[in-house]
Amino acid sequence: MTGKILKMDENESLTLSIAGDDKPASVPFLQPVQLLPEKTQLADTDGATARKNPKNEVSYKKLGLKQFSQKTYKSVTGLSQQFVQSFGDIEDAFDCIVYGPSGNGKTNFTVQVIKELIHATRQKCMYISYEEGHTKTLQKTMIERHDMLNLVGNKLEIMDGATFGELVQIMSKRKSPKIWVIDSLQASHLTEQECAELKKRFVMSRRKKILIYISWADGKKPKGAAAQAVEYYAHIKIRIEGFISFFKSRFGGNRNYIIWEEGAKRFWGLKSFNKHKHR
Repeated sequence: MTGKILKMDENESLTLSIAGDDKPASVPFLQPVQLLPEKTQLADTDGATARKNPKNEVSYKKLGLKQFSQKTYKSVTGLSQQFVQSFGDIEDAFDCIVYGPSGNGKTNFTVQVIKELIHATRQKCMYISYEEGHTKTLQKTMIERHDMLNLVGNKLEIMDGATFGELVQIMSKRKSPKIWVIDSLQASHLTEQECAELKKRFVMSRRKKILIYISWADGKKPKGAAAQAVEYYAHIKIRIEGFISFFKSRFGGNRNYIIWEEGAKRFWGLKSFNKHKHR
């Protein structure tokens, strides 16, 4: 399939196409085989690309305890106090899942997070709208409700879909955005294994991306095997209910975040709202 990227204040579009996989020709038995160069691109079964590794190098890195104790980490600075109280002292690469029932504030909350991260990191964000695409409803959310055109401009780009293979190809580019939002995980049809691969390639690696999944909910848990697996290993897990975000962050913080105060008061009632507000 193809993906389309729209910039917030321009009418330009970029079409990306991924060529189909070519099956390798069969090699007769005991015939000489010419080895491929080290950097030859080979097609994965999922459409992504991998590099041939003739040296059989391992995929892991081992550190001694002393070396591990000397390892340093870069935090995201310049965040608002409210953000830090909820998210904690976040590193400049992490994954996060935001889940909850429809109409409770997931998208509005995520747009607030995008705004905060763009200003703090001064980096671009790619929002992949699998559910809504380039629709009027999403335009209203971004432009009218949150004024993103004036606040972040072309730092935010919106794509209307991508396969796993296309995601890997685009995210691997040297100047690709730092912040990636998948809306939603279920509509993307990404599998548990593919989500784990995205984390390994782009969050835990030297590429240092921020990856945010928006997910449907089944009760008080994310819906589906892939979303539940992401929740288990994500750095930050955020459950949305009644316009309040409830946090479980490995970076500390964990204070409830009020998305929309008036709506939260109507949903919870004043007594319950005040209890959640101060937790």
